[in-house]
Amino acid sequence: MPCFFLRRAGLYVAILGLVLAALVAGCSDDDSSIGPGPGGPVGPVGPVGPDGEDDGIPGSGTLTIQERIAKVDVVVIEQIVFRSEGEVTISNGTPASLTIETDDNLHQYLEATLRGTTLEISTVDGIDIAPSEPPVFRVDVPDLRAVELAGAGTIDIGAIEADRFELALSGVGDVYIGTVTLDELVVSLSGVGTVSLTGSTDRQEVWVAGVTVYDAADLESRTAAVTGAGTGQATIWVSEELEITAAETASVSYFGEPAVTQTLAGLATVTAQGAK
Repeated sequence: MPCFFLRRAGLYVAILGLVLAALVAGCSDDDSSIGPGPGGPVGPVGPVGPDGEDDGIPGSGTLTIQERIAKVDVVVIEQIVFRSEGEVTISNGTPASLTIETDDNLHQYLEATLRGTTLEISTVDGIDIAPSEPPVFRVDVPDLRAVELAGAGTIDIGAIEADRFELALSGVGDVYIGTVTLDELVVSLSGVGTVSLTGSTDRQEVWVAGVTVYDAADLESRTAAVTGAGTGQATIWVSEELEITAAETASVSYFGEPAVTQTLAGLATVTAQGAK
């Protein structure tokens, strides 16, 4: 077949794909964007840096606070996924609420979307921003069950009391959690950063990879299962049973005197720190 027809066929396929995507987006009833968001074309391109790359849309330097979820709104949030950049503070508060503090000209590029009971915070696709100060996101949630850091920044979480809590770090940054009281904790770290928390849990399941550090030396647990890969590091406190699987250059340190089962490969190491 001549190249002309191949190109035309490819164009038709591309157009059909765009039409189908628009139809799917228009039929979605489960997602709701919160706050202003961009209502029109994509915003301006930022200045080009010395490396030839777009440095992002510069912040005005005038910081303002927008309320994206008001305390009078009736919403249920159990999970937060952070895909943007900045500092996130999550508190145990009723009812749920969200405020964003950043340069007044950058609010339109920060999105907050509810997907069922999941709150996703992100930057508009295709947009880079250069805020004068890191954006600050303050969230009140009465019943938090899961958090994921998939963007870049820090997440600071207050006390958590639940039967099960899930934490994931696939982006770049740090997560700090105050005192937790849990039956089960599930942690998955694959990006670059540190997770630190204290308190108690009956059981914890931890997976560390990438360039991550899991600091749970002050989190008392009865049983634990830890899987390490890459250069992941984990420090835990276990009293009864500990299962370790580690490879590459991962390292696991533990406090307490549990019964340990371990499987190691590569240059992985396990270090017993003794009673705590």
